[in-house]
Amino acid sequence: MSELTNFLDNRYPARLSDRLLIIADIEKIWGEFKPYAETTCLTEFTSGDEDKFRQRYWEILLGSYLLRAGLKLSPPSKAGGPDFRIEHNGRVIWVEAIAPGRGIKNNQVPDIVPSPGPANKVPSDKILLRYTTAIDTKFKKYVSYLDNKIVKPSEVFIIAVNYSQSRCFSFKGKSTYPAILQAVYPIGDLKLHKDGSQSITYRDKIVNENQAEIDTAFFLNLRHSGITAVLSTSRDEYHICNKPPTPIILVPNKLAANPLRPSPIKVDCEYRLEDIPNGYRLCCSAPSSQLEALWE
Repeated sequence: MSELTNFLDNRYPARLSDRLLIIADIEKIWGEFKPYAETTCLTEFTSGDEDKFRQRYWEILLGSYLLRAGLKLSPPSKAGGPDFRIEHNGRVIWVEAIAPGRGIKNNQVPDIVPSPGPANKVPSDKILLRYTTAIDTKFKKYVSYLDNKIVKPSEVFIIAVNYSQSRCFSFKGKSTYPAILQAVYPIGDLKLHKDGSQSITYRDKIVNENQAEIDTAFFLNLRHSGITAVLSTSRDEYHICNKPPTPIILVPNKLAANPLRPSPIKVDCEYRLEDIPNGYRLCCSAPSSQLEALWE
């Protein structure tokens, strides 16, 4: 029995109805991604550390997803660097993956356990803080890659965030839009008007438990123009059982120095910010949707 098979056999109990389906899917995507994985990937994935499991699972899942989309991945470099290097139409696309944990102390996202009776209150700001922290962490990594000449200023750089540890799958913020949007654009709460129309309030900061103001307009700051887009999902290993599967979304940076359009990374929905008189419009390119939001 292989190291991976033994680990999965112990991780998923026999009473789990979809156990064999989940194990088979993990073994399949690992087989696809293995030639492109770091040497420590499998060891950390099977270490028993939940944070390492989530991070490595996201890398394996994303790597398999990119390969199935027909994209050309480069083998891992001995010099280090972002998780994925893609060559497409003469351009280099870097993708850096992160699966943030639930936070620590007062900023930790609590467990949300489904139960009968009144609905649980979703800690939306705490979840949003996990996104902002993850993006800021990877932006700092991007700067270090530039400083070490691993990534060139002219190359595409995407941050890929998987927040399955939130326990709030497909969580949408108070705006009713995916939380990742509220981490990079100043999207506040949904506002209903007397005439029946809707708009979204402008919010470019939130306050954490330490009363520090955290920026939520990441993509409206030219300092972050090197980040081309963020990709986000909350897919975990149970996604194979979900019908329809948890969506993967892409949010391009309106001020990107190296825009990528059209994107070769196929997603369920791509959200773009457009200027309109006295405000912005958020458009979703989902195949079956013409969603848009206005805010001032």
